Amino acid sequence: MDLERMAASVIDTRGGSRVLGSRNQVERAFERGDLVRLRPGLYVRSGTWIGASSRERLALQAFALHRSIPGTVFLGETALLLQGFDTLLCPTTVDVLDAGGGRAGARAETYALKRAGTEEALPVPVRGRRPCWPTAQTKEVGGITVVDVPVALADVAAHLSFPRALAVADAIARRYGGVPLAQRPEFIAAGEGLPYGLWRRRARAVLEHSSPLSESVGESMSRAVIVASGFEAPELQAEVWDAGRFVARPDYTWKRWGLLGEFDGLIKYTDPALTGAAGAAGAISAERARQRRLESLGWTVIRWEWKVAATPDALAAVLRRAGLRQGEPLADLVLWRPPRHH
Repeated sequence: MDLERMAASVIDTRGGSRVLGSRNQVERAFERGDLVRLRPGLYVRSGTWIGASSRERLALQAFALHRSIPGTVFLGETALLLQGFDTLLCPTTVDVLDAGGGRAGARAETYALKRAGTEEALPVPVRGRRPCWPTAQTKEVGGITVVDVPVALADVAAHLSFPRALAVADAIARRYGGVPLAQRPEFIAAGEGLPYGLWRRRARAVLEHSSPLSESVGESMSRAVIVASGFEAPELQAEVWDAGRFVARPDYTWKRWGLLGEFDGLIKYTDPALTGAAGAAGAISAERARQRRLESLGWTVIRWEWKVAATPDALAAVLRRAGLRQGEPLADLVLWRPPRHH
């Protein structure tokens, strides 16, 4: 996401600025539906807003909020997304640090767009949360202030579902490399600084199970469901060889069960960078040939898609049918949280 472009797209008409013309001209443009009002006096062109992805719209909101209330500090998934980390879903709120003892929770909206057919382009609410830490390290990203990565991850682990927290933890682990997150003092300290025992246990679980080897948010989500449901944690991206020749590198391997698992995201069949000249049909054909080769070597191969990965009971059923034994689910971890209603 191009933060500089997002920042430049927010137009400030306060203080006598005539960047969009006179006040009357701005009002007429707004009434025509040419502008979206994000905050009082802060606009973005309607085409920019409607054409943006949900994550880009969240960034536009963040920049408008920063200009409206200087010193705003962003936290949680919002802070991580603004720092360029993949998230399982777009954050459902713009989370900000409410250090002044004001009212926590979702705040009244100032967004307005006078154009029909924009129901899918609605913004997410701003939600203030009181700090969990006496002092939280912050940094500047694109001119706005966010909590540092370890604090943001601990906050996500405490408040969101295990799959969402593990997906962003894996993204962080990929970028950091080297020492696992569970052994990094700054991540341990952030998690242990949470005020409640339940939150601290969730943060520990996220750090313990994070891995730089997970290659997509879908793979991370699947692994979160697998381990939280009581199944043995798989080996990630283990290579399969036959007589000195490379065969495959499946997403998940359970060697003692002779089982391989694959999360089938659509991107592997639709992204030209992955399919090459053969296209989707060629990618599917090659995948089937690879599976036959693995099965001829004695492996059982199971596959699942987004819908199954996002339904814990469905994925558990797939694993049980393949012969994987299910133990007791891990305590304290939430696999799904219903969306907040605003």
